[in-house]
Amino acid sequence: MSGPLSFWTSADVDAAFRTLYGEVRGEPPEGQVAVMFTLINRAKLARVRPSRMFGDGTIRGACMAPAQFSCWPGNPPLAGLGVGVPSTARQLAVVLGVLLGDLGPPAEPWWSDRITHYHVASDPFPEGWTPRPTPDGWKPPPPTGIVAHHAFYSEDVVP
Repeated sequence: MSGPLSFWTSADVDAAFRTLYGEVRGEPPEGQVAVMFTLINRAKLARVRPSRMFGDGTIRGACMAPAQFSCWPGNPPLAGLGVGVPSTARQLAVVLGVLLGDLGPPAEPWWSDRITHYHVASDPFPEGWTPRPTPDGWKPPPPTGIVAHHAFYSEDVVP
């Protein structure tokens, strides 16, 4: 089985496993796989339509794009992580499983390569995703779907 991307580097693997550790280490594997595919979707979209929000077209770029993932801004625990740290084994397995094609995208009828955003399902719709200016009567859209403890959104739904 081939992986979802033909372009990835050790820097992509490192950034992805740190992102999964920082964002979803308490999630079951299917939730971690969904977030990994969200990172890949962002990298793919940035390759065809450059976006500051989605980075430079690499997985690392998607992870490190400004103000995108709460785990990155000055998070000291991420600095001490490494591939050899036992607590990161699951995240590393998910990253490599997805990139090598051994783990596929979520088996949900709504899942697509346009899923680019997620948040903890029990949290309110993120303020930063609200259109500016906010139209009168605007209400947050329902999630495109939920995997484990996270609500996922298509790029068509989130402005």
